[in-house]
Amino acid sequence: MGKAFYGWYMVMFNLLVLASGTGLVNNSAGQFLKPLTEALGIARSEASLYNSCLTVVMILLVPQLTKLFKAARPRVWSTFGVFCVAGGWFCLSFAQNKWHLYLCAAVIGVGLSFTGTTMVAMITGKWFVKNKGKALGIAMLGTAMGAMIYNPVCAALIQSFGFRAAYRITAGILLCGMAPYLLGYAFKPEDKGQVALGLAERAPDGECIGVGTCEMSGLTWDEAKKTGSFLAVCFIAMALNACGIGIYTQMQAYLTDVGYAVVLAASVVSIASLCNGFAKMLFGWLDDKIGTRGNFCVATGVLFCGMLTLLFVREGIVMCYIAAVLFGVGLSCPTIITPMVTMAALGQKDFSAIYSRVASFFYLGATLGPIVSGLVFDLTGGYRAAILFYMALLAVCVLIGTRLLHHKAYETNAESAAPVSARAEQRA
Repeated sequence: MGKAFYGWYMVMFNLLVLASGTGLVNNSAGQFLKPLTEALGIARSEASLYNSCLTVVMILLVPQLTKLFKAARPRVWSTFGVFCVAGGWFCLSFAQNKWHLYLCAAVIGVGLSFTGTTMVAMITGKWFVKNKGKALGIAMLGTAMGAMIYNPVCAALIQSFGFRAAYRITAGILLCGMAPYLLGYAFKPEDKGQVALGLAERAPDGECIGVGTCEMSGLTWDEAKKTGSFLAVCFIAMALNACGIGIYTQMQAYLTDVGYAVVLAASVVSIASLCNGFAKMLFGWLDDKIGTRGNFCVATGVLFCGMLTLLFVREGIVMCYIAAVLFGVGLSCPTIITPMVTMAALGQKDFSAIYSRVASFFYLGATLGPIVSGLVFDLTGGYRAAILFYMALLAVCVLIGTRLLHHKAYETNAESAAPVSARAEQRA
């Protein structure tokens, strides 16, 4: 009986690290906003720069990941990242002014660069040729699971023990939750004496004789950076995340501005968050079934419909909940679609190096989206113009994406890998 494929264990470890890391320090940080600002005597806008500092660090550091992996093994950097996330979060309990807050955010940003969604996508690209959509979708579910678990836990701890004690307690929980990731970490199949799932099936005889005898197809980083396809992928990553985060961060304010109660608006946002989590699994599975181009069209179509229904939430509560479901499902589009489009357009041969650069544009979109929404609100007194702008941006993104995936450099869904000798025979 053959040895069990270790890649599925890595999927579960990735789910846990995202739940304990991103699910807490990103998606549950809002629970600390009010007590933190009151204790430090700072404005909420100043406290909100926590996310900006965290994101800027990731924009600068993530493109350097593959260079850092040459200096030390990925396992070393991921271990360092876990302690940065836990340590930065723990140190927030000692913050006395906004500068302490920003410094801790920068440390957490360093940690998430080695343990967040970019690293998870890179690991998945190493382990899976077949079923990569399903694997990535399951792993990315961790961010939503973490938010669902940590938000009420943080709220209860803050109410019972105060926000400083809550930071310390959850930092300990975070470290324990990430422990399996460190203990079972394997960046690539070769670390366990295996090959990527589905890679051997591409060989002429149906198997790879020895580790390293099969090679994934695609472009190297040096080849990819000279192509228009790489620029198109970067634009798609930035545009999709700007559309999603630009609206999601303002959704509560938008609904209350049009006349809905705060509690109702919060429930709508919660439904959107829940749908976002499970839609990642849906689109991951769908990518394996219908291919990246079809999945891209479906996912962006749902996101567009979600934006459209948001324009009509004044019509009644039913429309609010329809918008919550559609937009929530579409909101998963940036996280799951961006790495899949990168693999489909540029291949998996040097996916880690390529995607680490694409991810910087992904985070740039998350930074620019809320800024654009805020500026539009200041100029127009509402968010409708911002939603219309994002709909137009998404339409451009769809046009570029469908053309890119129609004329892509490497068809990774149909031929993700093959031995070098086999490809030479095919060309001959």
